[in-house]
Amino acid sequence: GAQIKETAIPGLDLIAATTVGGYLLALLVVSGVANSINIIDGMNGLASMCAAIMLAGLAYVAIQAGDQFVAAMAIAVIGAVLGFFMWNYPFGLIFLGDGGAYFLGFILSELAILLLVRNPEVSPMFPLLLCAYPVWETVFSMYRRKVVRGRPVGMPDVIHLHSLIYRRLIRWAIG
Repeated sequence: GAQIKETAIPGLDLIAATTVGGYLLALLVVSGVANSINIIDGMNGLASMCAAIMLAGLAYVAIQAGDQFVAAMAIAVIGAVLGFFMWNYPFGLIFLGDGGAYFLGFILSELAILLLVRNPEVSPMFPLLLCAYPVWETVFSMYRRKVVRGRPVGMPDVIHLHSLIYRRLIRWAIG
């Protein structure tokens, strides 16, 4: 029953009102969040810490809503992610990789959908706001590829918002 039944976004609620539309939106969200976590895995440590922070927010709201399953799963994944992060600290020599990034995006989006399905008092905008950074990173990368560069949206590259900001900060700090 992990489908999106409400979005609080005009127009999308009409799609979410149907069973097929709710499942299709859930598939879109799961694949989108999984890809967005993979995109921010470009700067070592960024994806793991962002995922830990987002999972912590999810766990906090799940505890407030009384959903012990979602809270326990989120806390368990936080433990695994922080274990990776501490192993990777301070130099960030390894990436999560596709498997790790896609898994974190999958589990994050699925737990968010389950939280909404099991607790209707939780705002449907909460998971979107919680995942605002990786979603914005993905939308920005798609815009830059298609509109600015004139390339296909699915074409891989290494220029993302976090790498552009990092380069700008390094230039400012080093000169």
